[in-house]
Amino acid sequence: LLCACRRNPEPVVAAPAPAYQDSRSDVDGIMVDARVMPATNLGAGIAKRHGIERADDVQLLLVTLRDRSGDAIATDGLVVTAAASLLPDPPKPVALKRIETGGMVDLIATYRAPPPGLVGWQIDARRGAAHSTIGLTYALSK
Repeated sequence: LLCACRRNPEPVVAAPAPAYQDSRSDVDGIMVDARVMPATNLGAGIAKRHGIERADDVQLLLVTLRDRSGDAIATDGLVVTAAASLLPDPPKPVALKRIETGGMVDLIATYRAPPPGLVGWQIDARRGAAHSTIGLTYALSK
């Protein structure tokens, strides 16, 4: 509990850091859902299967590609790129790894940054003339 300095202090509960940050965008009928979270949120088995290091200074970007109902969709012609940086540094490209399970397509990337700090992510998705950019930030705490 944190208390503010005033005449009759009342306890104020500090809000916990969110488990993840996410945002969604529609690119020519493909729902691009981007989520950033600490890599430590993953179970050990899933992290090992996908080659993701579970460490306090590693963030995971998960981009899911679905139709508007949340079902599998053909992603032909869709180009997705991602970049990240410890703010205020400019973003640098990160490699996206494609994972397909049961016709569902996900993209993952990791970024290492020492806490404390704020990591900025930029996800660009293009298909034909349709384009969308998703920006996310995630606070790193010790």
